[in-house]
Amino acid sequence: MGGLGTSGGTWGRSTNGWSPSVWLQSAFPLLAGPFLVWFLQLACHAQYQGVHNVFDSSISAVVQAFVADPRRFFAAFLPREISAAALRIVAAWYVLLLVLTLVLPGKKGYGLKTPAGYTLEYRVNGLAVFLVAHLIVLGATYAGIISLSAVVDELNSILALANMFGVLLSVFAYIKAWTFPSYPEDNKTTGFVPYDYLMGIEFNPRLGPLDLKLFTIGRVGMISWSMLNFCFVQKQYETFGQISNSMVLTVALQLVYIVDFFVREDWYLRTVDIGHDHFGYYLAWGCSVWLIWIYSASASYLSRNLTHLAWYQIVVTLVLAAFSYLVFLQSNQQKDLYRQTNGKCNVWGKPASGLRVRYTTKDGVAHDSILLTSGWWGVARHFNYFADMIFSFSIGLATGSTHAVAYGYGINMFFLLLHRSVRDEGRCRAKYGSGWDKYCQIVKYRIFPGIY
Repeated sequence: MGGLGTSGGTWGRSTNGWSPSVWLQSAFPLLAGPFLVWFLQLACHAQYQGVHNVFDSSISAVVQAFVADPRRFFAAFLPREISAAALRIVAAWYVLLLVLTLVLPGKKGYGLKTPAGYTLEYRVNGLAVFLVAHLIVLGATYAGIISLSAVVDELNSILALANMFGVLLSVFAYIKAWTFPSYPEDNKTTGFVPYDYLMGIEFNPRLGPLDLKLFTIGRVGMISWSMLNFCFVQKQYETFGQISNSMVLTVALQLVYIVDFFVREDWYLRTVDIGHDHFGYYLAWGCSVWLIWIYSASASYLSRNLTHLAWYQIVVTLVLAAFSYLVFLQSNQQKDLYRQTNGKCNVWGKPASGLRVRYTTKDGVAHDSILLTSGWWGVARHFNYFADMIFSFSIGLATGSTHAVAYGYGINMFFLLLHRSVRDEGRCRAKYGSGWDKYCQIVKYRIFPGIY
């Protein structure tokens, strides 16, 4: 099975203290993130001088409007005040998600053992919350009680409220980590406040039965993304009197991704977001704002642009999406099977090969682990990320557009997963030490076979 690697320290955050790169890494998302989200939605839903228009639905056209008269541009788009309607919509939605999360039953799930040695229990009820929330809102819409397109009409105010919520949650997470952490032994700090605020100090913050990390990612983020897509569907119907096949395909592909997340929520508890990332601005604001509004950009674009795909465009998009989705599923299944059987299994019809490595947790206890080097994991160390990139790109193709705004989700996933692979590599090298170097010698490529 290979050699044995030992890390030189413990499993945790690799960044320590201040450096110019850490400063830039911290400053960019904190300062530019809210503006980029607002700017992308603006490119999809231009509302200049109080009149709806498309601006060719291109980023360049929005840039031209800004350059021509920046003062008037900002005055037209930035809300002077938060509307009462937007406040009611946002408050009702967050309360609904919170109540359903706390009251709906779910099976018990368990995360990875934390650096301090905790194995935390979770209530896995995400699919139930997703279904009930959609039934309530879509049912009320069908009955004429509420209008989903009102969310789009109040887009600027709702986006402003979402940013407020994300920032306040981030500040609360930072203060909580210092004053009343749930598991203080798992706290991780570099001493550089902007970075600690960005990446988080507390690992698994909880308020009674509510796990803040899982709630923010899986309830506020994923379910709001899905619901916002339906808001854009209704807006397209009210604007054009029909729903295009491109909108149906775009929303359907994203719905597959979202539902799969909840079907496999128990598995998700042992992935990077829950099993490694601390809870700070990156997850709190990122899942409250960035995930929802960037991921829904394709549907947002289509709500103002009626596009019908030719049959061959539909076929190509579906084939590409199906292939990438199956590779993503199979790669994760191969890794899970390899770990569950302690390497005694077949991958692609042959005995699986791998490397045994060792790491030490914060409590000083050494643990053995195995790294798969066959199947898709023999092609690249993060080949599941490559499949995820292709799937997200297929969603852009489903819009039938060449405009960059329609590919907001795919562009985001490309850079997000590239960055995540860098973080993964640093974390694995710190965790496994020389064992990881030996693994990289066997599986030479990080994401793109033959390239990177």
